[in-house]
Amino acid sequence: MVLTLSVGRNNLSAITRRQLERYCERHGYSLRSSNVSWDVTRALPWSKVPFLLHAMEHAPNFDYYMWVDDDIFISDLNCEVTAIIAPYAERCTSSSGRAPDFFVSQDVVDYSTFNTGLLVVRQSAAARSLLRDLYANGGTVKACGRHGLIQTSCERRADWEQSTLARMYSTNAMVRSSLCVVPTTVLQSLYRSYGVMSKQLWSPTGSHFSAHVTGMLPEERLRFARCAEMRWLKAQAQTLDSRTPSLVGVADHVLTLALCALTTVIAVVSMLIWRAATITGVWQIGTACANIARRASHS
Repeated sequence: MVLTLSVGRNNLSAITRRQLERYCERHGYSLRSSNVSWDVTRALPWSKVPFLLHAMEHAPNFDYYMWVDDDIFISDLNCEVTAIIAPYAERCTSSSGRAPDFFVSQDVVDYSTFNTGLLVVRQSAAARSLLRDLYANGGTVKACGRHGLIQTSCERRADWEQSTLARMYSTNAMVRSSLCVVPTTVLQSLYRSYGVMSKQLWSPTGSHFSAHVTGMLPEERLRFARCAEMRWLKAQAQTLDSRTPSLVGVADHVLTLALCALTTVIAVVSMLIWRAATITGVWQIGTACANIARRASHS
């Protein structure tokens, strides 16, 4: 199952959702989307946690649940996400045989361990338990100001689920065994105009599964999404054009076979008619000769 949520970015999400619909239709995946916050007391990214839990509890017959942020454009519709994570599932399986419950991309910045914009969750009691713990441990974080080495004041600030999960990952061995952090560009590749090395960026010519448009102004994100969709549609049209000659060739071949068959039928029918006519002619000649002979004998 694929899940996504968007609030207040209808123009952007209309494009990324269309691509998600294409992707799910191609692979037979179920798609669920939401346009409301699942917890108005927290930053919007937190809504993915209760949304995922709700799907896993009320639609439990799926092996995996893939979360996709509304600013992620799926650029390679041919890749099944289960095939993408399969080799990493084997690598991340613990020595005791415990398979990972979460697959998440390594982030490209030093201050963040991973990026939860695209998250693949395995249906398991451990995964649901970790999501509940994540929600219970998050929401706000204690932030303290400093003047040199002297701490000045502290306050509670809103925090995102990604930062909370990263803290749990760094301090809890059980959480680390549940998460499989895959290399950048495997599940998602960032697209932004600053702070990222070119080899870590999404490229239309590379084999990138998705483009995550982060750290950019809304109009820049929308411009990218429009261009990405146009580029994808153009590529599909070119693929169709390249297949057209072969389809025409098949049609020509079928037509040629049909004409050959028709010609054969006509030839056979003509031969039968000729034979019938020949037999009729011979019969008529024989009858005429018999009549002449009969008259001669009477005379």
